[in-house]
Amino acid sequence: RFSLQDLSIGSLHGGDPLAEFGTLEGEVALAPLLRSEVVITRIRALNFTARLLRDEDGNLNWVDDEENNFAAALDLNTISLEAAHFEHGTIIYKDAGPGRELTLTNVAGELKATSLLGPLRFDGSFDLADQSYVVSASVGVFGGDRAFPVSFDLRAPSRSWRTSFAGLATGATADARLDGTVQFEFGTLELVPGEEEVAPVLSFQAGAVISRDVATFRDVELALAGSVLKGQVSFAYDAVPTLTADFAGARLLVGKLLHNLEQTGSVVTALQIPEQLVGSIDVQVTDVAFGAFHAENVTSHLEIDQGTVKVTSLLAEFPGQTRVAANGTVDLAQEEPRFDGTMEVTISDFTAFGRWIEKTFSTRGQPVSPIPIYANGSGSTGEITRLHLQTELALRPSLWQAYSLSAVFSDGNVELAPMTGGVSFARRARPALGVELNGPLLDINILAPFLLPGNLDELPDFSAFDAHIVVSVDQFRLRDWSLSNLELTTAL
Repeated sequence: RFSLQDLSIGSLHGGDPLAEFGTLEGEVALAPLLRSEVVITRIRALNFTARLLRDEDGNLNWVDDEENNFAAALDLNTISLEAAHFEHGTIIYKDAGPGRELTLTNVAGELKATSLLGPLRFDGSFDLADQSYVVSASVGVFGGDRAFPVSFDLRAPSRSWRTSFAGLATGATADARLDGTVQFEFGTLELVPGEEEVAPVLSFQAGAVISRDVATFRDVELALAGSVLKGQVSFAYDAVPTLTADFAGARLLVGKLLHNLEQTGSVVTALQIPEQLVGSIDVQVTDVAFGAFHAENVTSHLEIDQGTVKVTSLLAEFPGQTRVAANGTVDLAQEEPRFDGTMEVTISDFTAFGRWIEKTFSTRGQPVSPIPIYANGSGSTGEITRLHLQTELALRPSLWQAYSLSAVFSDGNVELAPMTGGVSFARRARPALGVELNGPLLDINILAPFLLPGNLDELPDFSAFDAHIVVSVDQFRLRDWSLSNLELTTAL
């Protein structure tokens, strides 16, 4: 039995010690020593600091390439460790190449080893950047150029995510690779309310090859609320952490995904993006569903920079030769995720678009009236054939805003002056709607299917809303109604 206080293990290369221990105590079995075996039955390390340093050439401070008598006489295969307990520890990792530094605090856990050349197993926890993590890791017998099994499981309980790896390491050197399967899960959702069975809100599974500088993921399956996207991912972490991903899928149920994310509560904000991370993500989905709405051929290009996601391109198609384009920035660092950007909508065939709206929402098949146009003395009375809408957007879970809105109607020959204004909707215990519109024509025949008798029961209870509406238009039209010089200000 031994007990040491204020122990320091120096580095062969000089500089800071490899490790320091406030207290190191333990027990060694005597009988195995007669067989030239070392069996450490118990070790307890308290208030320790370990330093793992990599120089610009990739050499580790814990590895000595030069032979020495002690190392030659020590057979690590004859040393076993029944239980080593670690408490109140700090591990510092510095890589002089890219200038990275990582500090783990409150390191605690238990290590077991059949021999110091494996198999080994560690179960413990640590803190990193004010977040707590739980880790389990095991390796098989290693040494030299032999491949050996490796597995680990890392969880962040406060952020509700978990990742794991199971596979092989090609060797026990810094240049070795890990080749196996990676899984990642985020959030939990009850499959049946009140039951214990749960499922992740998001899951990721892929074959992985992980080396010193880059990790590549093949045959990726990203599951989101019952929808599956497939693709590939590459993550380089040499100098600047860089993520590149490409996904494609047949269908994405956005409504179900948003509902599942809302069920997780504030956990959604846990998906924060490190400021150092850069990269790009491309997504293509054939059919995107949100309630009764379906968008086709949806493509997006996202760029990651300084902790934000920039939507440089988001395109979607709807019936009626309708095309929607958006771009902007997603900020996940605030209390609520927020999107700020612009949206542009072009409807080139209003008749076909109206039929789609009618088919989607009309329960009794009542036809939607042709949509007329009013053109300030131009003499045009043709049906509207085209709409071009532009607006700025500010969206977060509790508040949706469309401002600097401009909508231009056309019958193919005459183009009206734009309808301008903005719309906001606050999602709270008592929802609040704000509308301000100004222009030559406000024609809402396109909304007629919502007002059919069979659909009125599906509309929200507007008596539970707060509303402030200001409308100033030369002409207002809805089916058989036609009002001129409408000035409306109302508050509910």
